[in-house]
Amino acid sequence: MSFSSIKKVAISLGLSLVLSQAFMSNSFAYTVTYYSPQTNLQAVDLSWLQKALIPKKLYVAMYSFTDKKIARKIIQLANQGVVVYIYRDDEQMRDKNDVTYMFRGIKNIHIKAKRDRGFWNIMHDKIFIIPNIVYREGSANWSPSAEGASC
Repeated sequence: MSFSSIKKVAISLGLSLVLSQAFMSNSFAYTVTYYSPQTNLQAVDLSWLQKALIPKKLYVAMYSFTDKKIARKIIQLANQGVVVYIYRDDEQMRDKNDVTYMFRGIKNIHIKAKRDRGFWNIMHDKIFIIPNIVYREGSANWSPSAEGASC
C-alpha cells in the first residue's frame, strides 16, 4: 500500500474501527464505534497502534496532530521496526502545537504532506491502517481535546 492508494473516506461521528479477520473466528469484518468524550479515544488509539508490531506497517492520514503521547507511541513503534507512513496537511504541520517535528530523523518514519490549495482542498482525513488488522476512521483528530483525553 502506498500513499496514492489511501483513498478518501466518509467522515463519521466519533471513531469507527473495522476489525479484520486476523482477530476474529470468522471471515467477516465488523465495526466498533466509539464516541468522545464518553470514551477516551486516545486510549483506544494507543491500544490499537500497539498491534502494528504484528505486520510491522502503519499507515496514517491525520489532519491535526498535536497529541504527544500518540507521537511518542509512533516513535516507539518505529524504533521496534514498524515502518510508518504518515500523510499530513502541510498547513496543519505549520501549526505551533503540531508534533510532526518529533519524527525528524527517526528511522522507519516517512512523512508526506499535501500542499494546501485553498479551503476546499485540504487533507482532512483522520485514519490509520494496520494491514490485515484494523482500519480506523472518524472525525476525531489526534489532539487531546478531540480524543477526550486530559489536555
